Formats: sequence, C-alpha cells, structure tokens
Amino acid sequence: MLKRFFALLALIVLPMASPAATSTAFDAGSVHVDQYGSGSPALVLIPGLTDSGAVWTTAVARYASTHTIYVLTLPGFGGRTPVAAPMLDTVDRDVAAFLPNAGKPVLVGHSMGGSLAIRLAEEHSDLIRGAIAIDGLPVFAGMDKMTAQERADQAARAGARIARATQAQYDAGERQQVSYMTKPANLETALSFGKGANIGATAEYMQELMSADLRPGLSNVTVPLLEIGPFDASIDPLNPYSPTHSVTEKQAYYQQLLAADPAAKVQMVDDSRHFIMLDQPAGLFAAIDAFLAPLQ
Repeated sequence: MLKRFFALLALIVLPMASPAATSTAFDAGSVHVDQYGSGSPALVLIPGLTDSGAVWTTAVARYASTHTIYVLTLPGFGGRTPVAAPMLDTVDRDVAAFLPNAGKPVLVGHSMGGSLAIRLAEEHSDLIRGAIAIDGLPVFAGMDKMTAQERADQAARAGARIARATQAQYDAGERQQVSYMTKPANLETALSFGKGANIGATAEYMQELMSADLRPGLSNVTVPLLEIGPFDASIDPLNPYSPTHSVTEKQAYYQQLLAADPAAKVQMVDDSRHFIMLDQPAGLFAAIDAFLAPLQ
C-alpha cells in the first residue's frame, strides 16, 4: 500500500549525487520551495506521494548548471505540516500562484507529482512552457475503466487503511513494500525519500489521487506534454492494476490514457520501474533533454 500503488518498483545501486548549493529557500503558500542554479527555462520539480524534494537530488545535480531549479516539498511530507482536505486543491492553487514568478517554467513531476503536473497544464498552460509526467497519469493506472463512484469507493477504502495505521505499522508497511519491490541494496535510499511523511496526509492524498480523473481536461492543454513511463519485463506482466507484456503494449496503454490531448507524447524507459531516476537515470535524462531542447 502507500506510495508504491502506481506500479511495482525496483531500484539499482546508485550513489546519490550532491546537489548544487541552495541559493534560496522559501514557501509558496503551503508548498516549500528550494531554489538552485540559474538558466532558462526554469524547471519546477514536483515529488510524488510521501516524498520530499530529496527524490530530485540527481536531477538537481544534472540541471542546476544550466537551469533555474525549483524543488517543491508538498505539505504533509518532509516534516511539513499538512493542510486541510482537499489537499491537492490547495497544492494546485499554491503552485499555480507561484508559477508566474518562475518565468513560464517546465513542470517535471514524479508519480503523484506527475499527475499534478498534468492537472496544472490543463488549468494553466498559459503559465508554463511544457509539462513532463514521470509515471504519473491522468487517472490511476488500472482504474481507468471504473465509474467515478467505483473509483471513489476503492479510494476511500485505501485511504482508510492508511489512516488507521500506527506509526510503527506505517513504517513497517513502507519497509515491507520497498523490500519486496526494490533491490535491497537501495532500500535505505528509497525509504529516505519519504522520511517525515505524515500518515494522515498520505491517506488523504492517496484517496484524492485514486478518485481523480483528469482525462476530460486534457483537451485544454496547449503546451507540449510528455509522459515518461518505465517498463520491466519481470514485473509489468504481473502488475495487479494494469498488467502489460511489452514496452509497446505499456506505451500504448499510457498513450490511450492521454488520448484527449492528441499532441501528448509517451516515451518508455526499458529495464526500469517507478523510480526511473534511480533505475535508468541516463534514459530519463535523455528524454528530458530532448523535451527541453526546442524550449530553450
């Protein structure tokens, strides 16, 4: 349960690069922002469920010499105080209010952050140059054929299970999920991203995320939108939510979910799982570089 709902995950052994020195840190409403580097277009990096901005360490090291980087930490994560429900509405509002200060940036979101990047692109294409979602989708994978009520019911059950957990149960559940879904050598790195996550906030975000369906708004997107997805032949055919048996099959599935935006592109990174930035950083960064090139 918890943040690995999007897919079964695996991490390779990868030393975490040291980020560039923070030039400034500030709050944009409920959202904490760490700013690095200089250059255009700026990149706004949005973490996924339970993760702090630490999930973007390698991306900051990669891009801070050529781009201004704004790394977000959402309320309820990284030791930050949660906000009242609906939480995603508050985060969406506060990030949107911040975007004009970033000079039409490119949004890059992972997991829940990718879904938020899609939502912001639907609502505020005029404020950004483009959006990249890294294994974050307009509707929760495997729930795309459910009715809105069916999604809401399943989301409520998932949120309630998380909310009932004690801290010890929550931590044990996280460790069990990561141990099963990742290579053991990178277990502590994976767990470190979620340090300081609030249980109640995790439950509420999960319920809101699983209930959401952004597909109707995709036709409002007027900027380039890229979905970067992982594929691992050892686990994707077994995924209980959306089993796929080849890179092309999974790419077609993701493309189908984005069909209401005909210009949206999907690029898969083979031999990777949910944390592509750890499994296949070269493949991820090559996709991001190609996306950014015409936007310079």
